[in-house]
Amino acid sequence: MALAALVIALIRRPRIPRTSALLGILGMLCLLLAAAAPILRLPRRGTLAVMIDLSPSTRTANFRDAQQASHRLHELIGDTPYQMFGFAADVHSLDPAGPWTEMPAEQTVFSPAPADAIVLFSDGQFELPPSSPAAYIVADPALENVTDAAVRRLQIRGDALDATISNSGARRTASFTGTTGATTAPVGGGTMVLSKPLADQAESASVELDGGDAWPENDALTIRRSPPLASELWWIGDGSPSSKWRRFSLAQVPHDPADYLAPAVIVLSNVAATDLGASSLDHLVQYVRDLGGSLLILGGDRAFASGGYPGTPLEMLSPLSSSPPAAATRWILLVDSSGSMNGPNWQAATQAVVRLLPDLPPHDPVDVGQFAAAVRWWSAGRTAAETAQLSLPPADAVASGPTNLEPALLSIAAAAPTGIPTQLLLLSDCDAQIDQPRNLIDLFTRKQIHLHVLALGHGSGLDLIRQIARASGGRVVEQLDPAQWVDSIHQLMQTAMPTRWQTNPVTVQFMNEAASLGRQTAPAWNHTWLKQDAQPMAKSASDAMGASWRVGSGSVTAIAFSPTSDIADALARLIAQPPRDPRFTTHCDPGPHLHLTVDAADKDGYLNDLDISAEISDGGEVQTHPLPQTAPGEYEISLPAPRRPAIVTLRNQQHIIDRIAVAGRYAPEFDALGNNHATMRRLADQTGGAVIWPDDHHPIDFHWPRRDAPLTSWLSAAGALLVIFALLRSGR
Repeated sequence: MALAALVIALIRRPRIPRTSALLGILGMLCLLLAAAAPILRLPRRGTLAVMIDLSPSTRTANFRDAQQASHRLHELIGDTPYQMFGFAADVHSLDPAGPWTEMPAEQTVFSPAPADAIVLFSDGQFELPPSSPAAYIVADPALENVTDAAVRRLQIRGDALDATISNSGARRTASFTGTTGATTAPVGGGTMVLSKPLADQAESASVELDGGDAWPENDALTIRRSPPLASELWWIGDGSPSSKWRRFSLAQVPHDPADYLAPAVIVLSNVAATDLGASSLDHLVQYVRDLGGSLLILGGDRAFASGGYPGTPLEMLSPLSSSPPAAATRWILLVDSSGSMNGPNWQAATQAVVRLLPDLPPHDPVDVGQFAAAVRWWSAGRTAAETAQLSLPPADAVASGPTNLEPALLSIAAAAPTGIPTQLLLLSDCDAQIDQPRNLIDLFTRKQIHLHVLALGHGSGLDLIRQIARASGGRVVEQLDPAQWVDSIHQLMQTAMPTRWQTNPVTVQFMNEAASLGRQTAPAWNHTWLKQDAQPMAKSASDAMGASWRVGSGSVTAIAFSPTSDIADALARLIAQPPRDPRFTTHCDPGPHLHLTVDAADKDGYLNDLDISAEISDGGEVQTHPLPQTAPGEYEISLPAPRRPAIVTLRNQQHIIDRIAVAGRYAPEFDALGNNHATMRRLADQTGGAVIWPDDHHPIDFHWPRRDAPLTSWLSAAGALLVIFALLRSGR
């Protein structure tokens, strides 16, 4: 429009007074500027809020005094008007004249007041708000280096109480309850861990620092002792335990491995190895070695050597050996390899002999071989332990030829040494001719050879062989079923073993951890020997009568007699410890936040998608929290630390994984004290404000926002008026 008017004026050149033309041009310029929608930005002073942190963590700050805060404010804002607020857990209006009182808070919360800018007097110990006006944080010099001593952590590790204490001030003293030994300990500067043994009967324990700083709230922690994972007491075998025990007959021994997570201790009272099946023996080994349980083996006429322990898992578990550490007997195992034994009977007989070798006393010498026309030794001159490692029978051992039993027995007797008894175990169908039985009897008697025969058939020489065996102090067992030969030869071996069950009374003295049990008279007892690395727990004048040791994660205690029920009960409770599922590893970080982690894996790899949960019991309502899976086989959660002593129970579905005692913690307000420079800087950067350090006394440049004034309406009106005046003047 302006350009069109200019073109028309230039073409037509109207006679217009100069004043009118000037007014018209000015009006057109105003209209041109109005079309550009100009805005005039005018400076203005915004609203200001002053916020004073009156939470407990700022207890020693200078700004808590109204006069000092007023003086500092005058330096920073001059006469700028403001509203004052106090805050801790929430926000309240504050009288600038004071006095101000502390506002309670479990944890400081910074909720910005409605204003264009905030002058913030605080230590910065809070979470940043989602949004805030420009914040100018005033760092107080009294909070730059605070003096405080605090108990940071209190944990039970085994039978010890560990207290982590930090101290940035003068020397303090820590006092303990629920522990043994000295009840106080000095606390110097820095961070340290003080450890004290827990008292046996203490249900809780605590540590407390003597007074000396402005924050006594963090000077003490208390922890409650966790109940054991398993409270059941299992008794298997003879005896009459109290009603607190869960008693099993030999036929009732559990077969489910998961059942063995329940008992804190298992007692085997006068139980023979043959009384327990292979699966039950395997479960006992796993219970001790892998789950970390406690096993107590009690003696009797069916225990240790009398119960066939040598070569079985019970012998491996026991800290008392059923066999002497030196050779006491010579063993000869001889298999009939005549033609009449050829076929399946030969295989069954050789396997019965080979399977007997691990069950012989490991230090005794053993000769093992076969006979037919002549004697052939598979192994000679080695101990039972060494012989058991050989691959027997030899590959070329076959059954063929006549049954020359008498020459074989004569040659063995002639070669037998004197001074050590010999137990000769013979497997034969006894189909042999014996011409001189009296010579064999005399020779066996003189050489201390005891003949034991497993008769595999009713051979022609069986009656004479029975006479020779009886005269030599041995016996004959007839067994025609090859499937029973393994058990039968083991029975023969037990008959041949020296008598280890003694019936002469002895006085037993308990010692070491069991010393408080004093003395007891044992009317009968098992002859046993202390194994290397075993810790003695009882002894008589000449023999080891009790011992304990670690096996894998658990422990085994063996007593070589049958104690009274009170002594057995006391021993069991002395060694009881809860078993653990070896597939799970737990970790608890009991800091300001309770961080729980469970790692789950077995030999096949990570265990995923499990239902892991944490139950927190502090004496009130039990809280249950599922642990999310955060990585393969890893489950974790972070929770607010409990305010009262609590027990955390970790479960996999209904099965308990672990129980952890957690100390009752003070409020998060007292975890961190002093100026938090990192939070102050982040808040200033995010809001466009600044941190005012103690040595900064310059007035704050608030960078107030400007007020926008649109000019379009004014310029349009001015342009219209100027054009009207120009037209009116030109018409005169």
